[in-house]
Parts: sequence; C-alpha cells; structure tokens
Amino acid sequence: MEIKDTSILGSTDYAAIMGKHSWKSRHDVWRRIVVGVDQPVGDLLRRGLFMEPSHKEMLEYSLEQGGYDVRLKRAKTLFYEVDGVPFRLTGDYFAVPTMRHRKPLFGCELKQAHGQQRSSWGEAMSDDVPDMYKIQAVMQCYKYGWKFCILDADFSTFTLPTPFLIRADNEYARHIEDEAVKFWKEHIEPGVMPEVDDSDACRKTLLERERWLEKRRPLNEEEVAVAEEIAEITARTARDKVLLKTAQNKLIESAGEYEELTYQVITEDVVKDKKFCQFKADKNGKMSAKFYPKGFSI
Repeated sequence: MEIKDTSILGSTDYAAIMGKHSWKSRHDVWRRIVVGVDQPVGDLLRRGLFMEPSHKEMLEYSLEQGGYDVRLKRAKTLFYEVDGVPFRLTGDYFAVPTMRHRKPLFGCELKQAHGQQRSSWGEAMSDDVPDMYKIQAVMQCYKYGWKFCILDADFSTFTLPTPFLIRADNEYARHIEDEAVKFWKEHIEPGVMPEVDDSDACRKTLLERERWLEKRRPLNEEEVAVAEEIAEITARTARDKVLLKTAQNKLIESAGEYEELTYQVITEDVVKDKKFCQFKADKNGKMSAKFYPKGFSI
C-alpha cells in the first residue's frame, strides 16, 4: 500500500506502540498513518506550547541554583530511517556550558502534568516517571548521544517545576526501536489493523468500515462466548472497563456486515429473538454501537 508522505513515526509513538502511553494507543498511530485521521491537540499539550518560554526560563533558573553554569539551546529535529522505516525525533532543549566550543552536556524535556497525578511521579531528580515519558527520554538520549535527560515536569501547583533525571539506556532504546520497526512492518506497511483492544481508536476504525449491508443474524458459537464475557463483566464493577471495551470491540469486528446480532429466548414455548448488540448511524453518518447484555443467557 502507499504510505502518505507526512506519515512517519514520531517521538510519542514509541510509547503508544509499546502499550505504555496514557492516552494514545497503537490504533491511534495506525489510524494517523494508514487512515489519515489524527487525534486533536489536547488542552495539556496546548498549554505546554503556550507555557514553554516561561518554563524554559524556570528550568534555567533551577539549573543555575543547582550549580550548573549552562544555557539551553533548542534541539534539532532528527529524521532517520531504520530498516526502511521512517522516524522523526524531536527533543526540546539541550544544555551546553556557557564557555564556547563545548559539547552538549545533557538533554532537557519540558512536560506539563496534571497536579492531581503528582502521586504517580517519584521524588525530584529520581527516574520515577510515567513510562511514556521515560521511553521518550531514553530514545532522545540514544539518538542525540546524551548521557542523561532532565525531564522537567510542571504540575501547575504554583511552585517551580520538578526535575527528574532519566539516564541513557541504549539496550532498552534498541528494543523500543525494534518494536516500532516490527509494528510498521506488520501493520502499517500492509495496512493490517492492530489486534483489537479497548481503545476508542480501535472502536472508531471498526465502526467506520463500509460493511453494514445486512439487517441481522444470530450470534455464532464464538460470538456467544464473547457475549457471555460482556454480560459477566457488565454485571461487575467499573474496574473491568478495559476488559469490557476489548470484548465489545471484538464483537464489533466479528459482526461483519450485519447491523444486529441476536439470540433466542424461549418463554412458555414461544421463541423470541432478542438484540444483543446493534450498530446505527446518526444523521451525520457517524456509527455507534449499543449493547444489551442484561438478562443474556444461552
């Protein structure tokens, strides 16, 4: 298949491909490159763009107070290929001594973070940060040749941002890169959708298929097992949301061209067809899925 010219793997795609990103999945990466549909820019990212000049000044101040006689320079975007797979890596800044003709000391990455999520980060100058940020910093160290990266997190708590230190780990970086190349070869290059998961991007892809040609049919044997799983999970608590959405997406994938999947209920020797799931388009043509697991039994 033909890959769009602007479609390459970027800095945050590594974590998504590894299943370590908080709000981006493998399906988001696949949809952006293969389908041509990208995620909208979120408020946190937009705030980071607005706040970057002042955040940079605050980090320079913190480094100076810590005894670093450095200035921050904008890192150049790196474009490169691995086994024919195109990549783009964009670091924020790197620190150089104020003396001339000295090599970069380390990288600096500025992050906006939700204050209520501070407990998921460790102590200042530790490497205890969310996986998606650690992966990005490790890849930057690997490609820019830095020994470590200062990840400066602004939790918007009316204090200076908190610095964390991520050391280079080239062995891990090569593993991440290998996984990204594998994802490209297995899913992006041939246009094969990744395995069904609980992500909204997965559901959107399944519902956007032009396949709704038939009205209804009964659940087949494999779908009955999935339907039983959905009914069981629905009866439990919200802790099983990931399992529930994954099972629902599997049933959407399996439905093929049918708008409804049904099962039979026998009451007083009368056989009735009941809907288990239904797929409908709104007035704008946007497809949605509804499930009716209550009382399901085969």
